[in-house]
Amino acid sequence: MKELRSRMKAFGDAGAWSLIIIGLILFVSRLPLAGVGFVNFPLAVTILQTAGLMFTIAGIQIFISRLVWPGLSFHEICRGAVYEKQSAPALVLLGLFVYNGLSLLAFVMWLSSAMGAGLGA
Repeated sequence: MKELRSRMKAFGDAGAWSLIIIGLILFVSRLPLAGVGFVNFPLAVTILQTAGLMFTIAGIQIFISRLVWPGLSFHEICRGAVYEKQSAPALVLLGLFVYNGLSLLAFVMWLSSAMGAGLGA
C-alpha cells in the first residue's frame, strides 16, 4: 500500500502537468493561415504543433519515470554526482538522461508518423 502511494505521488508533479497543458494547447491549435511572404505559416504551425507534442510527451515521460522508479530521487543523485564527485550517481544520471531522451524522441517520431508526417513526396 505504501508503494502504491509513492507511485501515485507521480501524478502530483506540477512541472509535468504544466508541460502537458502547454503542450496540449500548442498541439491542438488550429490557425487558418496562408503561406504568404517570407514566413511559411503552415510550416510554422506544424512546428508549433510538433513542439506541443514534445512538451506533452515530456510531461507524460516524467510520470512514467516516477512510476517505474519511485525510489530514485533526482536531487540526491545530482548532489552525489556534482557536489560529491561520485561516479556511481553520475552513471545513474547518465542512464536516466539517455533513457528519457531516447524514449521522448521515439514517442514523438512514432506519433508524428502515425499522424501522417513524412508521407508527402
